Amino acid sequence: MHAIGPIIRLDHEADFRAINLFKDWGVDEQARTVHYWPGSLTFLIDYVSPPEGDWLKPMDLSAQLVHACNGTKVPNTARLRQIAKDAIHAFLLIADVCHKPTNEDEIPF
Repeated sequence: MHAIGPIIRLDHEADFRAINLFKDWGVDEQARTVHYWPGSLTFLIDYVSPPEGDWLKPMDLSAQLVHACNGTKVPNTARLRQIAKDAIHAFLLIADVCHKPTNEDEIPF
């Protein structure tokens, strides 16, 4: 996939807003892509795998627009930044990549 937008990261760890996850977003964990259905835009989510025993933090992820379906107008910069941050949020919710590893013997119940 060829990038057609800038690399966008979260500005703050709490840089999320409510999203309609299953209605508006399609997440492919394996390909690390997120498709925004209302805007017909696809983002590549990127991150460097953390060292063993460590975990990713939301600020470690980035999103980059890689596809706009035929006839789709790419949003202005401010709107694109917000949609990309929402794409990171959708990926975090579905892929479950930002969690502290747990020891099987340390189940909290």
